[in-house]
Amino acid sequence: MSKQQSKPEPQKDTKLDELQHKYLLALADYQNLEKRFWSERERLETEAYRTVITPFLDIKDDIDAASNFDKNNGIDLIARKMDDVITKLGVEAINPEGKPFEPEVMECISTEEGSEHNMVTKVHKKGYRRGSSLLRPAIVTVSITNLPKKEETP
Repeated sequence: MSKQQSKPEPQKDTKLDELQHKYLLALADYQNLEKRFWSERERLETEAYRTVITPFLDIKDDIDAASNFDKNNGIDLIARKMDDVITKLGVEAINPEGKPFEPEVMECISTEEGSEHNMVTKVHKKGYRRGSSLLRPAIVTVSITNLPKKEETP
């Protein structure tokens, strides 16, 4: 057999396998780092929105209440502009009146008797979310059906 047709040396195969293994480990580490980076970025962005926007949501509630109390074109204009800004920021309102109570996005502060069980009967404050992140839960009153009274035993 000539030198050109000889089998590759086992050391070269081992070295090639070792380098390929190191490359794959480095690639996996990079991909994990990239995933953590984007996840952390999204978390920080959501927290920044929550910190900055939440105080404005309270002001928006006050403007909406003033608009409902006194039909004034100036107040209505401010309310519409505030809605436009919030929408442009990707924030959407959660207004669950007449819908089933969802504890993930709502906070129940009272209950009242109603014909349907576990339905939102009154919204005290709208909730807000940005994408899948909750910025503020909706503050609501929930209906409960009339439960049968227990008979008293003597």
